[in-house]
Amino acid sequence: MPEQILREIIHRCKEVDLDYLMDVFDVSQYVAEKRIKSIVKYKHEWRGREEKEYDDIIISRYAAFIDKIAPKKISVFLQSNL
Repeated sequence: MPEQILREIIHRCKEVDLDYLMDVFDVSQYVAEKRIKSIVKYKHEWRGREEKEYDDIIISRYAAFIDKIAPKKISVFLQSNL
């Protein structure tokens, strides 16, 4: 469960907790706890440009998987214009 994927899921307003990580990624409670602690500890804003570009590559590579587990929400404005 790469950090980039988890950050994108959180960005899409999906609540990421122990149960979510254990269900979606089929990991143990111990691993889920470690991952949540590491995400909270590290500030994404501190990353350099190269690291952010790498993050974008990871997110685009796994876009179908991310869309499956945390679909983007369509705004009310867009839905009314369809």
